[in-house]
Amino acid sequence: MPLTYIVEENDDLTIKNLIAIIENQSKMTFSFFDYQKLFLWLKITIKRINHAEKQPSRVVDYYLIVVREKESYQQTKNIFFRFLSRLALPFQNEEVLFVYLFLISQFITPLKAPFFNDVFLDISPKIEPTITKLESYLYAIFDRNSLTEESQVKIRYSFINIIYTELFFTGFSVYFDNEKLQDIGQELVSLPFDVYVDKLYYILQTIYQDIQKRPRTIMKQSKVVKNEALIFRLLCVLSYVDKVGTPRFLIGFDYYGDDLLKELSYEVTMDLVKQAPLVVCEPYMEDGNYDLVLSNSDVNKEKYGTSTYVFSEVLTPQEMRYLRRIIKDLHLEKIEKQGVKV
Repeated sequence: MPLTYIVEENDDLTIKNLIAIIENQSKMTFSFFDYQKLFLWLKITIKRINHAEKQPSRVVDYYLIVVREKESYQQTKNIFFRFLSRLALPFQNEEVLFVYLFLISQFITPLKAPFFNDVFLDISPKIEPTITKLESYLYAIFDRNSLTEESQVKIRYSFINIIYTELFFTGFSVYFDNEKLQDIGQELVSLPFDVYVDKLYYILQTIYQDIQKRPRTIMKQSKVVKNEALIFRLLCVLSYVDKVGTPRFLIGFDYYGDDLLKELSYEVTMDLVKQAPLVVCEPYMEDGNYDLVLSNSDVNKEKYGTSTYVFSEVLTPQEMRYLRRIIKDLHLEKIEKQGVKV
């Protein structure tokens, strides 16, 4: 459904009031997309409660083992109970449980939400070994020391959401086109998509094995038919770590000539750089720490102190293709020297 249609349909005042109560009591503010997803889930919840022939789920007791001791679950239960009592609706443990599970997965809860600290900081013993295993694997690929503490918190938050979603649900709630997920995913990563396939496969298998779900047919690049949303989420995690943990490749642009040619040449060069993720270009400065210097003159070549590419007045298409290969090779060399395993 188009998002505009969903927003227009999400106009039930009862649901709006419930979300307002949840936000007020939990001191959280849901983003626009998360608000719409939660709104839909609560509409389904109210319909189930009102459905006379609804059969109770046989998995509720199993799920409760994971969350029933959580303070955030008890508080959510109290909020929901008070809300239903106002509407004279029967209280059902399984429905509040499903609302709670939705809140702690599906990337609904904001990253910094003290209300759910017992979920995202005090991790359940049931999933903690899986989180530890995934983080150990990830930081064996990418240098943990290159990531800030905030970045590591975001990564853990993402893994917890993914695992709880896989544990408690049969799919993701998405607001993008499933058919385009692989194409989008390939645009996210800075290295060739093939580099990520084995890593994704290992992470998927680890999750399925640890939560004791039957492994589904998992990809190779040409066979990504199922699990698109899960794969996309995992690819986002890998791409995020790649982008914040992989060293940038800095190019200094030094040009000798009139202002018009200098500006034109710089714009052409910037177009080149935009096609190479993690590659940054700036006007050359003597105190800059560059990985490569581009110049139209070799007069200062010895002073640059780094690899230098000397071009003509304006980079030609042939030179640009050649230069892209040089940049890629030098960047990979820099990554390998800094211990990032690609």
